[in-house]
Amino acid sequence: MSWGFNVSNIDKSVKPTDDFYQYANGNWLRKNPIPPDESRWGSFYVLRKKSAEALRDILKETVKKRARIGSNLQKVRDFYLSAMNKKKLAKDGAKPLFMFFDMINKASCKDDIVSLAAYFRQIGIPALWSLNTDQDMKNNKIVALYLEQGGLGLPDRDYYLKTDKKSKEIRKKYVAYIKKMYRLTCREKTDSKKAIDAIMKIETMLAKASMTRVERRDYEKQYNKMPVSRLARMAPSIDWEKYFES
Repeated sequence: MSWGFNVSNIDKSVKPTDDFYQYANGNWLRKNPIPPDESRWGSFYVLRKKSAEALRDILKETVKKRARIGSNLQKVRDFYLSAMNKKKLAKDGAKPLFMFFDMINKASCKDDIVSLAAYFRQIGIPALWSLNTDQDMKNNKIVALYLEQGGLGLPDRDYYLKTDKKSKEIRKKYVAYIKKMYRLTCREKTDSKKAIDAIMKIETMLAKASMTRVERRDYEKQYNKMPVSRLARMAPSIDWEKYFES
């Protein structure tokens, strides 16, 4: 049938009372190893990939069509062709980002940084914290604004704070990644070590202030509904009225 639970995914060599996860998913896991270009894999990732491939096929057909100037079809076609123009992208390199780097360099005080975070948020770049809309956790008739921790390059706070061998190795590789990105995007030769140290220091401080993954599973701890005036009292160093207005 085209719906329901696929029993061929069940690993009947395992007793459900011993390891229910392996019992329910064992055969699927064996048939679906994590692809080399992915960090994790699952049925929703398969769905995402299929959706992306279907969208790509639609766009490939779109570029073949004639479109009226100013129409949505023309905008979508031109946007796709711009993204696929590899020669121009290679020639431009990081140049399109320089205007944003200049904005960051000109930020000289706390208010400048908050204003910049608001502007980045406006154009779809998350900065310092996460901002989302979703149903209210205790009233599904209301759509609420959620302000959450963020600003980390690594997936979780523990990557910055654990002292075991694997965590240290991950941080070492992350520093190498930052160094490579710095080299690719920097306009002139400067001291990359100073910049990398600053990035790691800022992200580690953010990690220390973040809730643990276990704490984030406690929805009561995450549900702190309040007006902006109370938020302003909790975090007075940020001009929240100005941030939300921006």
